[in-house]
Amino acid sequence: MEKIFSSCPVLECFTIDGLLGFNDVLNFNISVPQLKTLRLEFNLSCLGQNSKHTFFINCPKLESLDIKQDILSNYSFENVKSLVKANVNLWCHYVRHQRAFSNRATALLALFSNGGCLPAFDNLSELKLVLHDCYHWDLLTELLKRSPNLEYLVVEHKEDISCFKDYIMHENYLKYVLYSEHRWRKPESVPVCLISHLKTITIRGYKGYPHEKKVAKYLLKKGQVLSKITICNGLSKDFAMSRRASKACQLEFI
Repeated sequence: MEKIFSSCPVLECFTIDGLLGFNDVLNFNISVPQLKTLRLEFNLSCLGQNSKHTFFINCPKLESLDIKQDILSNYSFENVKSLVKANVNLWCHYVRHQRAFSNRATALLALFSNGGCLPAFDNLSELKLVLHDCYHWDLLTELLKRSPNLEYLVVEHKEDISCFKDYIMHENYLKYVLYSEHRWRKPESVPVCLISHLKTITIRGYKGYPHEKKVAKYLLKKGQVLSKITICNGLSKDFAMSRRASKACQLEFI
């Protein structure tokens, strides 16, 4: 792969799409000075749960990042200060992998900086976050806190039938995955983006689960400059009495 990059010094757009092998240890070094758009999409067989794949990325001019994976790889970013758009689509097929998956997802964000904690995405104005049932909503909280200039937010909730495989009874799935109190923890203080920049929010795949209601009502209550919130598959009665921080905010249900 390094030979490809050395042969294309002015490469601006690059996509890697494929199926990662199982029980392999692979390192990908993506160092491209002029790269502006990077798309990474991988699926990993359930047999490859012990695989270790690491992406080392050094792209100082990277503006758009698109990551889609199930069993999340490790990521190390040296320089992404130019990033303005991120689309992160993560899912975990097996609940028993949830803890490791969550840790890697948090590390993915933390490694955007040289420090050990999550950085501030000062230039990020547009974010789409796709969450699956086997995955926590905690990332949304962290991203809101660290994206002070965020203007457009899309949150998509997808149900994955494979999540049921680790539970014999559907009631256990509802208890431990859907209705867990740890599914949404609001920030201790209102994120800056909700106070001064966030204008448009779209929530897709709304099912009416408790954690979904909490998220939607919190955004509606704290978004002081919101102009529109669109809830797909939502029920208007869930928000009939909800407080709105922005008098100009329109609620749309489709």
